[in-house]
Formats: sequence, C-alpha cells, structure tokens
Amino acid sequence: MADEKNGTEGGDHESYELRAEVSQALETLEEDEGPSDAIQHLLQTPQGKAAIQKILVTAIAVHEERHSGPLPPPRQLVEYEKAVPGGAERIFQMAEREQAHRHEIQRSEAQLRQATIQHIKSRETRGQHYGAALAFGVLALGAVMVFLGHVNIAAGLVGSTMVAIASVFVIRQRQKKTKPLPVNDDDSSEKE
Repeated sequence: MADEKNGTEGGDHESYELRAEVSQALETLEEDEGPSDAIQHLLQTPQGKAAIQKILVTAIAVHEERHSGPLPPPRQLVEYEKAVPGGAERIFQMAEREQAHRHEIQRSEAQLRQATIQHIKSRETRGQHYGAALAFGVLALGAVMVFLGHVNIAAGLVGSTMVAIASVFVIRQRQKKTKPLPVNDDDSSEKE
C-alpha cells in the first residue's frame, strides 16, 4: 500500500510550490467578479486574508492517496516512466515475474503434498501386506504345531498374534477419530 502526502513533507521546492499555489488562489479570489460579499470582506482585511490563506494552505497541503495492489497507480507509473525511460515496463515485468514465481511455488507445494500422500499410502499398504503375510505365516505355523500335537502352544501363538494385529487396527482407528482437524487459515480469517 502506498501512502503519499503532498505538500506536507520534504524540501524547499515543495514549500515554494505550495506558497505559489496559495498566492495564485488568493489572486484568483481577489480578481473574480463574483466572490461572495463575505469572502470579499475577508480579503480586504489582513486578518481575513491570513485566515483564507491558512484555509487554502490546509486544503492544498492535505492531499492523501491510498493504493493497494502489486502495481503502483497509473499516475505513479507515469512519473516512473519520466524518471527512468522504460521504468513502467520494467515494473510490469517485475510484477509478472513475481506472479509466475508465486505460481511455481504453489505448484511445487501441491506436488510435494501429493508425493507425501502417495508415500504415506504406499507405506500403509506395504505395512498391511507385511501384517497379512505375518498373520498367515503364524496361522500356518499354528496348524503345523496342532498337527504335531502341540495344541496349547499353537493356540497361544495364534491367539497372541491375532490379538496383537487386532490391537494395531483398533489403535489406528482411535487415532484417526481423535486426530484434530487441520485449521485452514483462509476460513478462520473469513469468520473474524
């Protein structure tokens, strides 16, 4: 955002220009055929002329502009172009490069997010495959042990393995339910 106050800051040149504008406005008021009687009366007394001069100084000096955006307002672009030939075009190119850079960063972040999600899915799938292979291996070992006559050991081995696998699934489901939802900054700023 660019804020500018003309005539209230900086140097003798601006002060001289301000005094010249006030003098010109006073001369115009004095020469005009139709100023009101009250203004004409004020212009004839030194105190009245000083009061009008003070009002004009205030009116001319207090000029405030506000602008928001990636580019300066058109008037400032013209001034940049006068100061540096080709300056306005360079400002536009800079803004375009900045926007392209910002879009590239957003694309990179989206790709990174997507790659992370794929990695997590692949890791979970691999874990499920390993768990299934382990469970079938323990079941096969339990069946062999039952066939060999070690029923109690087979029951303990198969039972404890199945309890462990079931507890992993239960714990994971509870974690998903209690995990807080991510806070989106855009939504929270709109509600305020």
